[in-house]
Amino acid sequence: MRSAHLLALALVLLWSCSKVEDGITVPGSTTISSWCALDDEWETPSSVYYTEAGESTYGVQMSVLPSGKYFIPVSHYNAPWQAEHYISNDWGNSWSFLGSFSPATSTNGHCLAHFVDSSGVIFNSCFWADAGGVYTALLRRSTDEGVTWTTTDTFQLVSGKSTFARNIFTLGNYIFYNFYAYGSDDTYKSGMRRCDLNGANCTTVGEYQYTTAKDTIVTFTQDNFLDSSNNIYQMLYGKDSSDVNHALIRRSSDSGATWSAPLDDFQLDASKHCYATNFLATQSGNLLVSYQCQDSSSVAHWIIRKSTNGGSSWATIDNYQLTSTKQAVPYNFYQDSRTGKIYVSGFAIDSSDKAHGIIRVSTDDAGSWSTEDDYRYHTDVGNGTRLYQFVRNPSNNQLGVVGFSFNASNAYGFFYRKAKCIP
Repeated sequence: MRSAHLLALALVLLWSCSKVEDGITVPGSTTISSWCALDDEWETPSSVYYTEAGESTYGVQMSVLPSGKYFIPVSHYNAPWQAEHYISNDWGNSWSFLGSFSPATSTNGHCLAHFVDSSGVIFNSCFWADAGGVYTALLRRSTDEGVTWTTTDTFQLVSGKSTFARNIFTLGNYIFYNFYAYGSDDTYKSGMRRCDLNGANCTTVGEYQYTTAKDTIVTFTQDNFLDSSNNIYQMLYGKDSSDVNHALIRRSSDSGATWSAPLDDFQLDASKHCYATNFLATQSGNLLVSYQCQDSSSVAHWIIRKSTNGGSSWATIDNYQLTSTKQAVPYNFYQDSRTGKIYVSGFAIDSSDKAHGIIRVSTDDAGSWSTEDDYRYHTDVGNGTRLYQFVRNPSNNQLGVVGFSFNASNAYGFFYRKAKCIP
């Protein structure tokens, strides 16, 4: 049974190093005065966190709240899937259960994507099935660090047909969240909900389908949405007339009211699927996209593409596999504001069909790439380890990455892996 109190996630303690920016007080410490410079090595978590023994717990996004606490929403498989929230008071070393959310009894639901505004208000996007298996998108809001919640938006694109909420961001006077949904013809369309800063009074903008009557799905893993000019970028994949998926990126320059045609429309092989995963506008003004694209043998490659002219043209700058005949998938970007170093997380399969969590890095504005971290928590399990969103502690610049790993029973739990600091 789960304790209602502290649940231990025995991740390794922080590396003893120079830590925070001048004048910043961090949880459990006095004010300390220097900045943590990141090393090219990563700490090893001592355990993976399961909400209950033998039951899968899936979390891919984590945020640092203004108080210094870490917050993560998870999906917990307890027949059916349930949405739960956890908080850490010690930089992700241990976790406390905040509560769960279930708007319908004995149906599947997920509340994984979230956003924290500058005042600490948490917005959490959800999708939940009714008794008939039809999903509704929900936007929820908490003003007390995830203890209590209100639902501010409930949405189906077409009444009685499933709608799935994706990631959240803010721009100006709006909160946005991505969605994809069945249209009246039972094919998926994608778009955004644009809400006020309380997450209410939402309207639909940017409804889009790449090919008429063919599925177009907005990606789940996107967590960067804006460039320095506050243009919005949306990552999608859409089927052509032959039912082959193309990786797509499109842009809005007017807060989602109108959208460009795809700036990049990419396949590695014209007859095979390609899926968009994320976007980054670099400090130098270049645009990066990450794709999972199949070759002629239907093996997925880790693809990074770059535009130096605002999206008018693109070039592939990294085409990575750990093993040439096995899949590799990139998920998330992060750029360090002080050094300009760019990180990409994901996973790759080795020659023994075991998954490794991978971090690839570039120190020359995405000109060249190398593998900085190749990590497996459960070394004897084929489904292995995935690495997702990067999280930077704003009080000391220490970078971490959220991941999950499968155990021998094929259940999976989340962990938080931190970059070491240079002593």
